[in-house]
Amino acid sequence: MYIPAKTLPYGIYELTLTVTMVNSPSLTTSSSIYVQITPSDIIVNLLQYGTSMITSGHEQNLKLDPGTYSVDLDENVFNASVSSTQH
Repeated sequence: MYIPAKTLPYGIYELTLTVTMVNSPSLTTSSSIYVQITPSDIIVNLLQYGTSMITSGHEQNLKLDPGTYSVDLDENVFNASVSSTQH
């Protein structure tokens, strides 16, 4: 089974797999599992490609731009104007 990203709202789901034999439809078995969908954290990237090492020389500019390079895994596009204040 494949459930595409961003399909289910946050919450707890019970997924049940039921197997039925083609030649004996009265013979079935099933198994369940619970899955919790939770919001993911924002991945902050100060530089393009999430670079973890920075080399800068004399008189070179270094632009840190988390608004452009960060990722919110719950959204298609990172909203750089998001504030920590809830309204």
